[in-house]
Amino acid sequence: MLEGGDEALRQLEGALQRFPENPSIYLWKAKTLLDLERIPEANEALHESLARSPENILARGLQAQIHIKEGRVQEARRLLERYGIPENTAFQGSFLAEIERNVKDSEESSGV
Repeated sequence: MLEGGDEALRQLEGALQRFPENPSIYLWKAKTLLDLERIPEANEALHESLARSPENILARGLQAQIHIKEGRVQEARRLLERYGIPENTAFQGSFLAEIERNVKDSEESSGV
């Protein structure tokens, strides 16, 4: 993903130059940075997205993923509960499965 991620970031930066208030572009930037393991930068981009769209469920889900990467598993769970990701959505099926895998991996590595 590194090479493709760097190209994606260049394209996202170009899109932000044209549409600086679009929360979705910041969200994609945050996801790309997270995929590149650039957590502090992912947090910054996510903050920009949430500043423009605070109730965006995808952004809140990405925020939970970042919390997990930072080892803040319980905070991630609280965030998901707070925003009540519906159990019957396709989003929940794929996203929460990934979150649960990450939670389990984090708990196993930390001995929780």
